[in-house]
Amino acid sequence: MDTCRVKLDAGVIGDLTPLTEANWRETGGYADLELNVDWETYRQLDEIGVFYAFVMYDGLTPIGYSFYIAAPCHPHDKTKRFAVQDTFYVIPNQRAKGAGLSLLAFVEAYLMNEGFNVITQAAKPGSGFNRVLERKGYEHTENMYLKRL
Repeated sequence: MDTCRVKLDAGVIGDLTPLTEANWRETGGYADLELNVDWETYRQLDEIGVFYAFVMYDGLTPIGYSFYIAAPCHPHDKTKRFAVQDTFYVIPNQRAKGAGLSLLAFVEAYLMNEGFNVITQAAKPGSGFNRVLERKGYEHTENMYLKRL
């Protein structure tokens, strides 16, 4: 398995589309929202240097991906650079093989090397990713709630 940071060109988007769809189906999406990824916004964020996309491959086949939005600092502590996870997904048959742990380790090392001090991760309640994050030293700091207006 190989992991790298990628630019979202048409080929990468084509490779990731089945994974984004699988992620949406698995996590349940939201009852009144359809998956309609705005790849152009991701590309624009990438162009201005605040978007980090990582893909894990088994040969030429993507088996996982993770996206982060970067902030030059946090409004509550301007000395810390934050990376906020937008999405994290590994196909189910690769999880028991440690692919998720490998992807997470790569992301952490890469972002630390880029000067980030803090990474925030999100996990759906009850998912196995919660346990992974706790084992890897992440603190459960808050819960997020969603309300449709």
